[in-house]
Amino acid sequence: INLLKVQGNVSWHLHKERDKMIIVVKGRFSIYLEDQEATLEENEAFIIPRGLMHSATAQPEAWIIVIE
Repeated sequence: INLLKVQGNVSWHLHKERDKMIIVVKGRFSIYLEDQEATLEENEAFIIPRGLMHSATAQPEAWIIVIE
């Protein structure tokens, strides 16, 4: 479990070993999948399945909890 402060863009990548859950604590965080986009507000969560290419952006910043 990690608490991260994210600013700007996160490049495209994937996680081969495990799913990833993202919970927004503060701000707005947009997640881009190969065929889907989700914009999360505070107290919202999203699960990214393992092996799925994704990127993200926080403008100007977001605090997120990442559980892998």
